[in-house]
Amino acid sequence: GTNMAELNALEQVKLEAERITRKRIQEAEEQKKWQESMTGTITLDDEQPVEVAVEEVQPKVVKTKTVKEKKGK
Repeated sequence: GTNMAELNALEQVKLEAERITRKRIQEAEEQKKWQESMTGTITLDDEQPVEVAVEEVQPKVVKTKTVKEKKGK
């Protein structure tokens, strides 16, 4: 009986992780689409400007996350 309960808990954790991962992928795709729509005309001419636009936006997100983690620890 206990084994089944443990398996159930593991399954729930696994499903939850999958759900979070899917949500993050979806959010990333939406952000990418938004960035592409913002720099749509540039993307058609050259691929480089897109990478620059992503570089400019991403570090801000990463910085806020790392600060929160450090404060938490």
